[in-house]
Amino acid sequence: MINDGNEFQRRAPPRSALEVPSWNIDTLLPTAPPTRIYLKSSNHGVLVFADLDKDTTVGGLKTLVYERLMLGPNQAVFLSSWGRALDEAKRLCDLSLPTNARLEIRLALCALDPSRGLERLRVTSTCLSTRRVAADMQTTVLEFKHAIQEELMKGAHEWWKVDGVCLRVSGTTLLAMTSQPADEKQMTDEISQGEELIVENKLHLQGGKGACTTYRIATGHICNAPAAEMHILDLKPEFMTLLWTGRALADDEVLFELGLRQDDPIVLEFTSPVTPNELTLMRAPVKEKEKKADGGAKGKKKK
Repeated sequence: MINDGNEFQRRAPPRSALEVPSWNIDTLLPTAPPTRIYLKSSNHGVLVFADLDKDTTVGGLKTLVYERLMLGPNQAVFLSSWGRALDEAKRLCDLSLPTNARLEIRLALCALDPSRGLERLRVTSTCLSTRRVAADMQTTVLEFKHAIQEELMKGAHEWWKVDGVCLRVSGTTLLAMTSQPADEKQMTDEISQGEELIVENKLHLQGGKGACTTYRIATGHICNAPAAEMHILDLKPEFMTLLWTGRALADDEVLFELGLRQDDPIVLEFTSPVTPNELTLMRAPVKEKEKKADGGAKGKKKK
């Protein structure tokens, strides 16, 4: 009803309001596919995903979250917009989500899928960052150790920048042998003993002089590290110990038969080649005291 000053005139409501519920009108508006999405989490802050494909679905976005956060197989991802859960099968463009749209993300525990197979495991270690290593239902412990060695020598790593762009680099794992401050003359950055880095071409370390361009595995930032202080982690299978549920595994055991499934964590133990001298001394076995002859009393020499 509109008052034109003299009388009221009745106007028909918009046709769209008659055909769809008001809360769903936004999903019918034509919108270009989003190239960047912000996800707000109460546990992980704000996650940004950029360079998204135009056909990315809600389920595909959940997979990106699962991979980026390295969630466990008993964790599920839920995405919502303004309190409304999003359908996994829907494409982001079908939901009329514009670039830089903000969604809410919630993580929850779920029951393990009893039918899940085995295509990869997550290798955890106190000395190294967690890695994803391929495996299948026939892989033995010894074969998996060789796969870990290959991953350390030429593994793929990825980091997500603040703007949501993903940086992917493949290279050889290095460990810093000592802690060194930044040196302007040598054009090297600060490093800490035991810090984990990767180099795209290990031949750059030949000669052991000057600075070598590496990436810090913790952050993905470029580090001009002193080549003389870098140790290539070529870890042989005979120096590895793999633990599952607290038990050391024998080389001839089959991972799948032990109960390991997709994305289960398996513990890698080894003696770090850059262990500090103080820690090496503390871990050394206590030497037994030498027994003295003749009941412990030494005879005095006569002059």
